Amino acid sequence: MRWVRAASWVVLASCTAEPPDDGGWVTDRDVSTPEIAWQVGVVTESPSYIGGDIVRGDDAFFQFEAGAAFEIRLHVQNATNPFEYIHLHRADGDALGEELPANDYEVLSNGLTGWWDLEEGASYFFEVHVPGGGFF
Repeated sequence: MRWVRAASWVVLASCTAEPPDDGGWVTDRDVSTPEIAWQVGVVTESPSYIGGDIVRGDDAFFQFEAGAAFEIRLHVQNATNPFEYIHLHRADGDALGEELPANDYEVLSNGLTGWWDLEEGASYFFEVHVPGGGFF
């Protein structure tokens, strides 16, 4: 894999979408399983926002590598259908690994926010679950 640096995070050189200028994670394709997860790249700070469209099933997956050890804040909001949960998993290669407990978790009227400690160099999957799918 070849990575390309863009601001404070890095994207896969083979990624077809341009990284947002403001550091958001936004999908432009089906990311309903870990095998076809959105490849965020190397992350050194929390994203400003996360968005996408769950077109098949109830899940969206984002895969990234921690470029530093830090506490990441992951927030989703304004879904077509209510969010059921957000989870962070260790990546086991390209497969979903163990679910990691959140340091804190906040349920909001229009979204969910979670905080997790990341280990530098480790790979992770962020899972967004929206029963019925739709835009978030």
